[in-house]
Amino acid sequence: MQAGAVDYVRKDNLARLIPVVERELRAGQERRERQQAEAAQRESQARKSAMLDSALDCIVTIDHEGKVFEWNPAAEKTFGYRRGEVIGKELAALVIPPALRERHRQGLARYLSTGQSSILGKRMEMSALRADGTEFPVELSITQVPTEGLPLFTGFIRDITERRQAEETLHATEARLQAMLDNSPNVVFMKDTEGRYVEINRQFEKVFRINRSQIVGKTDDEVFPREQAAAFRANDALVLQAGIPMEFEEAALHADGRHTSIVSKFPLRDANGKIYALCGIATDITERRRLAEQLRQFQKMESIGQLAAGVAHDFNNILAVIQGHTDMVLGGMVAGNDAEESLKQVAAAAKRAANLTRQLLAFSRKQEMQPQDMDLNGVIKDMTRMLER
Repeated sequence: MQAGAVDYVRKDNLARLIPVVERELRAGQERRERQQAEAAQRESQARKSAMLDSALDCIVTIDHEGKVFEWNPAAEKTFGYRRGEVIGKELAALVIPPALRERHRQGLARYLSTGQSSILGKRMEMSALRADGTEFPVELSITQVPTEGLPLFTGFIRDITERRQAEETLHATEARLQAMLDNSPNVVFMKDTEGRYVEINRQFEKVFRINRSQIVGKTDDEVFPREQAAAFRANDALVLQAGIPMEFEEAALHADGRHTSIVSKFPLRDANGKIYALCGIATDITERRRLAEQLRQFQKMESIGQLAAGVAHDFNNILAVIQGHTDMVLGGMVAGNDAEESLKQVAAAAKRAANLTRQLLAFSRKQEMQPQDMDLNGVIKDMTRMLER
């Protein structure tokens, strides 16, 4: 170029030199732009490779024939195929279980012919196949790669075996817990901090004749009589305020009448220690109390039999006093003030007999005894006076 330029200058032909210079400048600019584009492409490819290589999920790209175009290291690890083993081969024959392969091929063909697909851009779960023939669950989402010409499709695949196992373990644990609750003879319930029912067991449904769907989300005020609901709320508030387990005796109306239960209530806390719910376990003690009362009454009657001899002795003493004083009065052995004193002793003995009879009746009946203070010295003095005569 330099030689030609000098020639043009020497010949004073500057008009012909200008187009040559412009052409060379354009060529240089094009070379620089091409070099920049190549550098940008290399950089983009490097970023793409870094993303593919570092991705934890499998990234698999296929062409319009369903053949593998891209296969990242995560796919190698998950499926057990090296990249060189799968490039150019049909994806369906490699990683899709036999029962699903034809469906995959039909779906690809339908999209190529109609442009319609029910899975593009959506997340779904399905079974996949490893190189050793074992099936495992995956989460899959597919997108079309924007390119000129024939379409490419990229799938993002995640092995969810551990998640499925964790879910199954959780479901099994929940099922065992629910079975324990439903087979418990006690009423079990859980409420949130606002007093709304979150969970109840089968015994709760049976006792109060209400289905779970009818009570979950409702409060005691919406389910039980006002007085009963107020008592429940008050005890719940004590537990939530104190933040510790507490035990209460609560009465509730059942289908067959009023029942009394011992209710253990305790707060439930989240991982941060914050109370998020209250749980209660109620043990019906109505029948136990009835049986205890029957046993107490039976023991009373048994005690009466055991005390019969002692009671007979007490009555004999009283009757001896009455008979003795009566004989003295009727026989003329006492008169005047002495006769009056004898009659007083007879009256006192009759009163003691009446008190003894009343005590026996109270003991044998289902009524509470009413203990009273007694002056033992006075009782002994009166008895001594009675016996001396």
